[in-house]
Amino acid sequence: MKDKVLCWFDGFPLQFGIVNELQKIYDSEFYAIIDINKGKEFYEKQSLIEFTNQWFYRDYIKNTSNFDINYLSNFEKKYGIDLWKIAYSDPILYKHNKYYQFNHNQILSTLEQECKFFELVLNEVNPNFLILRITDSGNTQILQQMCRSKGIKILTLGFPRFGFRANISEELDTLDYETNLYDKKYNSKNWDELRNYLHGYAMQDKILKDNYRVSKRNRFEASLEFLKLLLDPTYTNFYRNYGRNFYNSIFVELKSIIQTNSRKHFVNKKFIRKINSDEKFVYFPLHLEPERTLLVSAPYYTNQIELIKNIAKSIPIDFLLYVKEHPRQGSEGWRDIEDYNEILNLPNVRLLHPEVSNDILLEKCSGVLTINGTLGLESIFNEKPTIIFADSIYSNISAVSRITNLEHLPKIIKQTIDKNIELEELNDFTKKIENNSFIFNIQQLESKTHNLFYHGGYLFDVKIDENKVKKFLNDEKESFQTLAKEHVKKIQQHKKNLK
Repeated sequence: MKDKVLCWFDGFPLQFGIVNELQKIYDSEFYAIIDINKGKEFYEKQSLIEFTNQWFYRDYIKNTSNFDINYLSNFEKKYGIDLWKIAYSDPILYKHNKYYQFNHNQILSTLEQECKFFELVLNEVNPNFLILRITDSGNTQILQQMCRSKGIKILTLGFPRFGFRANISEELDTLDYETNLYDKKYNSKNWDELRNYLHGYAMQDKILKDNYRVSKRNRFEASLEFLKLLLDPTYTNFYRNYGRNFYNSIFVELKSIIQTNSRKHFVNKKFIRKINSDEKFVYFPLHLEPERTLLVSAPYYTNQIELIKNIAKSIPIDFLLYVKEHPRQGSEGWRDIEDYNEILNLPNVRLLHPEVSNDILLEKCSGVLTINGTLGLESIFNEKPTIIFADSIYSNISAVSRITNLEHLPKIIKQTIDKNIELEELNDFTKKIENNSFIFNIQQLESKTHNLFYHGGYLFDVKIDENKVKKFLNDEKESFQTLAKEHVKKIQQHKKNLK
């Protein structure tokens, strides 16, 4: 019997190219859930992928405040899912939405509609596998967790925070099995070689940053397209677009520009640019907000200001806490000046400008505290211990301490800053990563999709040109063939471990 593979597509994701090649080498039935607005016509007419059936997600989500609390309660028990935790982690439903504030009934109504829709699809298809992008929204989290509860294996293309490498796992930042997917020869590395190897991930991230929202022409063209969207009275019918009418959007954007400039001036005036080499300190890098690393991976530590206060209360008396703003927070309009003032007013905390070099900070610090950032791994590779507040792919390294109870923070900080990092252990960890990942530059491929389809990343709600799609799939055929083959290997690993 053929396997059944359910796919989640929003816009034109890399997963479309993967499935286009996967269907040629893996004999399966393919199904699709498609979350899209202006690009709907492409999916209705396309013949590149033959789906046994497909559903347009937005057709099932209506503008209503009605909900059945008994259904939602039973749903949570049935699947072991915490729906309020998901709602709070969704940047549209809570806190980070600049255009609209959802009330209690609207949130529960939306969640119920999503749950019922996904039950409908999963009951009809009964898939063996789900191909899903990295989850950063409430709807994809619900689908992912439902599949996990039902034993449906999830294939998410991600990155193991190492070099130009990628991996496929059920959840980002994890390895699915203790056994290896590959058995590659590994040559042990010295400290400098390990650091250079890890540095490749920062280079990969820089590729996306250097190519994301950089063209003024793209921004102008995207702005015109967005204005056309706002003039369509049906645009705000979908819950993720509530409040995005023409006049409200103009007001919000103008207000954001004024706030951003004011906050940037404050950052440049008040933040420290040089560190005192005589001070003993531990280092906490602020996470970008909104960001999946916080909202999904560490839902109980999203208030970074309060966490900084707790760390400040917990460090030894002869230490300072250095806090550095995220280099990309400016693209999100910086943080509220009141938040910055709260940090500045802490007597044993120093707030650093985002331009301060991480290399210098890692060289001088006694340790790093990070909620779930890659800097924690960089710290270990720079022979400095790390404290984290969420599970990570590097959690099990002995010089990494995972906080599960804030009351234990003072004791754990004192214990952790005295830990030694063993070169042999890091080589074992690196070997494990190599044997469960493959060489691939995801960011480079994503940058190409942004530039070709999404006005350089400025607007994602766009029409999809089939001729562009065909050309892109042909130009990047080798890359997508590689990804398709890796998906087959992962499917085979899942099947082997199910026996």
